[in-house]
Amino acid sequence: MSLASEYESSRLAGWMDRYLAGPMFVLALATLAVLSGVIHRLADGYAASFVEARFIAWSLAFLWPFFIVEALLRFFVTRHQIAIWPRVGILVATILFPWVWLGLRAYSDPGKLWLPGLGWRKADRSLRRWLERYFSVPMVLCALLTLPVLTLEYLWEEQVHQHFWLRFSLDLGNSLIWMAFVLEFTIMISLAENRILYCWQNWMDLAVVVLPVLDFLPILRLSQ
Repeated sequence: MSLASEYESSRLAGWMDRYLAGPMFVLALATLAVLSGVIHRLADGYAASFVEARFIAWSLAFLWPFFIVEALLRFFVTRHQIAIWPRVGILVATILFPWVWLGLRAYSDPGKLWLPGLGWRKADRSLRRWLERYFSVPMVLCALLTLPVLTLEYLWEEQVHQHFWLRFSLDLGNSLIWMAFVLEFTIMISLAENRILYCWQNWMDLAVVVLPVLDFLPILRLSQ
C-alpha cells in the first residue's frame, strides 16, 4: 500500500514539475508585483487612489489562493522526499510569503531549481556561480537607481506629494528595485550552502528586502 502511494505521489510530482513550474513562477512574480504595490503605494495612504487600492486588493484575492492550494499539494507530494517539519516550514512560508516559491525546489527532486529559460537545473555550486555573474550587473544598476529616487523623495518631498504622477513614478521605481532585490535574494539564498552565513554576508540585500515590509506593517492596524 505504501509503495502504491509513493508511486502515485511520484507520478503527481512529475506532472506538477512539468506543467506547474512556469505558471507558478509567473504567478509568484505577479504576486510580488502586487505586494510591492501594497508596500509602496497603500502604505502611503495619500498616494493610492480608490480604484488603485481596489485593484491591488482584488489582485491579491485572486492570486493568493493559488499559493495556498499549491503549498498544500507540495506538502502532500513531497512527503516521501522531505521530512515533516521542513515541509511544514515550506507550507507556512509559501502561504505567508508567496514569493518564496521562486526559490523552491522540484516536487520530484529536492536537488533541482526551476529558472525561466533554463527549466529545472541542478541546484549546485556551478549554478550558484553562474547566477552570481548573471545578477551582478543588473543588481549594481538597481543599487545605483536608488540614489536619484531617494534624492527626489527626500529633498523635494513636498513637491512630490503635490504631483500624483511624480509620486506614482517614484513608487514604481521603488517597487521595481525592491522586486529585483527580492527575486535575486530569494533565488540565491535557496542555493546557499549555509543560509545563515549568506544572510550575514549579504545583510544589506536582506535589509533592502525586509525593511520595506516592516515599514508597511503599521498599516495593518487600519483593519482593526
